[in-house]
Amino acid sequence: MGWELPDVQRGETFSGKAIWQIVSKLVLKFYQRYNRLPKKLLLMRDGLVQKGEFQQTIEELKKKNIAVDVVGVRKSGAGKWDMRIIKMGK
Repeated sequence: MGWELPDVQRGETFSGKAIWQIVSKLVLKFYQRYNRLPKKLLLMRDGLVQKGEFQQTIEELKKKNIAVDVVGVRKSGAGKWDMRIIKMGK
């Protein structure tokens, strides 16, 4: 289905609107291909998930009965990484 990248990335911060625009395009592509909405989405954030960053997307997906998990992967130094999983949705 392809990658979607934001039009504008300001450092490590993404606006909730930009995230929803990307995700909604992918949900539409999924619907066009399979004639149904996905049951669940996994959203991966390369970096620290900022407070409220995914709130609009989570709310919009809930309206469509699509469960969502958000994973933030934080790296610090060579060979080290920290993965935090935030359980959301249904």
